[in-house]
Amino acid sequence: MSANSSLQQKNPVTLEKQVIEPSKYDMNFMSLYYSEMINTIISLYTSPSEHIPNYHIFYTELSEETREEIIEKVRQLGSKIGNSLAKVSRTEKNTLVQNIKCLCKEVYPCLYQRPIDSLKTNHKGDYYLVDKMFDFSYKDKDIGALYTVYHVMACSIMRAFMNCEKDVQYRVDDDNNNITYIISIE
Repeated sequence: MSANSSLQQKNPVTLEKQVIEPSKYDMNFMSLYYSEMINTIISLYTSPSEHIPNYHIFYTELSEETREEIIEKVRQLGSKIGNSLAKVSRTEKNTLVQNIKCLCKEVYPCLYQRPIDSLKTNHKGDYYLVDKMFDFSYKDKDIGALYTVYHVMACSIMRAFMNCEKDVQYRVDDDNNNITYIISIE
């Protein structure tokens, strides 16, 4: 018996599905990475400042035309990310339901550090992803416009991941303190 075969016998490979929960480091890393992507795009449209590493604060001071350019760049980036994630997760055997479940269980937690609270459908091709624990600190008017950029990024990623023809929409419900993303497949 060779050394390799005895080593394999001592360390058998487990073929069972193991659910690996992301660590706090994984989730914080994704949150910071997501923020830095948007921060970098905004920095392209603002004058350089040596002492201020966070360009988010300049976003609200930019002209409406410049904000639209930033949102378009964020959409393009979100589409690239969503398409790349779709290539990794999709096979020919995947159904629409499997893809939407993957979006809810794998992609959404990377964006917002928690799973989606509920998934609903109207059985006409519309899916509603409801997040009841969304951070509503954006109600402060100074940063409210900035949160739009984050939602645009998330919507673009979801649209590309699900290969939708229509834009993914979002609706904020201030009364119930939740946000709903609406994905129209048909």
